[in-house]
Amino acid sequence: MDRRFSYSIWIVVILYCGRINADPKNRLTEIVIAGLFPTSYDIEAGQIGRGVRPAVKLALDMVNNNTEILPGYDLQMTWNDTQCDMAKATKIFFDMMHENTTKVMLFGDACPNVTGPLAQISKWWNMSQLSYADTDPKLSDRSTYSNFFRTVPSDKDFNPAKVAFLKRYNWTRVATLFQDASIESDRYGIAHNKFIQVLDDANIEVLKVESFLDDPSSAVENIKKLDARIIVGFFNETMARKIFCSAFQQNMYGKKYQWILVGGYSKKWFTTKDISVPCRKQEVLQAAEGYLMMESLILTHSNKRTASGLTPKEYKKHYNDVRDGEFSVFHGYAFDGIWVIAKAIDTILRNRRYPNEVEEHFFRGDSMALALNETDFIGVTGRVHFDGPDRIGLVSIKQLQDKKLKEIGTYDRSTDELVITDKIQWTGNGPPMDRNLIRTEMLRVSPVIYSGISVLASIGIIIAVVFLVINIIFRHHRYIKMSSPNMNNIIIIGCMVSYASVYLLGSEGGSMKRIHSSSLCVVSKFKSV
Repeated sequence: MDRRFSYSIWIVVILYCGRINADPKNRLTEIVIAGLFPTSYDIEAGQIGRGVRPAVKLALDMVNNNTEILPGYDLQMTWNDTQCDMAKATKIFFDMMHENTTKVMLFGDACPNVTGPLAQISKWWNMSQLSYADTDPKLSDRSTYSNFFRTVPSDKDFNPAKVAFLKRYNWTRVATLFQDASIESDRYGIAHNKFIQVLDDANIEVLKVESFLDDPSSAVENIKKLDARIIVGFFNETMARKIFCSAFQQNMYGKKYQWILVGGYSKKWFTTKDISVPCRKQEVLQAAEGYLMMESLILTHSNKRTASGLTPKEYKKHYNDVRDGEFSVFHGYAFDGIWVIAKAIDTILRNRRYPNEVEEHFFRGDSMALALNETDFIGVTGRVHFDGPDRIGLVSIKQLQDKKLKEIGTYDRSTDELVITDKIQWTGNGPPMDRNLIRTEMLRVSPVIYSGISVLASIGIIIAVVFLVINIIFRHHRYIKMSSPNMNNIIIIGCMVSYASVYLLGSEGGSMKRIHSSSLCVVSKFKSV
């Protein structure tokens, strides 16, 4: 009896559970994002992938627990380690697309040599791609990367911040120095060319443009020859050590100069051991002290609640709780990236009245691109909205002060507002001048000296007149005749004119009208001839 009763209970439980699972109202429809992250420990970019993964998981959990977005759906991600290798990343992508589950979007990568090729490949599936860390400006080219978006600002988006800073301190004359295209990337050349266009629009003179491939010493020397004081650089941190070594050797640092660079360098890039740099670490640091840099703001300073329901400070606490010692400056952009995707998917599905079955063509082509472009919300990295493929984001302005990078201001591209939030440490008494100051000043002779010289000139004229009279009266005298009297007369008259020029050349032009001063100047020049 007991045994039969136990079997009956189990049958009821099984049937009840099966009914729940069979009920579509209780079953969540799975939506899958294809994630690409470099996480290997043997590559430098691996830190980025490992640092953003906790933020991505945190965002997915919060989206799925939010009843106001994607109701009845479960947003998931299948991800792989690209190892910053284009061939491996391509194979991973093909394997993902071969799986049965529908991938609504591609999320990644952080390495330019992976992100670009995958953006070109994924467009053949009409699949949109969103990057959380790649700032390469060439990805903004819609003719080549038509399906690409990113939540992190592009390298070229720092250019308006640089121009705003130049205008603030009345720097209208600059020199630029950029790292020429190499086998790695032409990202610095593209960002530089865009910067030149922005400078032209702002009526800022470009005194000199210099590029280099491996050895920047001659480029730095050429900039110094033209006495450029404000130098804007586009190069990686390895070249930065070489450039500041050259700057130290040529004394291009201190109160006369200001260097403005791109961001993305490691915290202690100036103390990294580099056998290709012929300077000591202290010399590189001495030349780099006070340089300015523009980079993406890690988290907004606002205390407003974001789309996730958290303030940036609350999000930071949650992230620190789950990151397990890993960190990346792009974690906030990855977190906001998941919310961008979730909101875009929600827009598409809401327009279709939230269907039970999710089909691939819902998220392909223009529908996803349009939904992404319409995205506009407050995230932990600030307001999230797009200008084409690029995020219109906040820029952090930092300065190297006493061996540490310190944030001294922010720039909001959407409002073109530059805010200085902390003291800037100038090497001199203030910001350096962008050129030597040329001032026209009237030089005046001391009245005492002028009066004394005039008296002596008058005496000289009187003596000359006396000699001229004697020379004319006694011109037939034998001794005077032998001395060529006509030549003597010319010499005496010349002396009188020279003495008289003292009155003209030594007079104070500032004490007379402009027209008289000009006439006097002409007469003086004529007399000199």
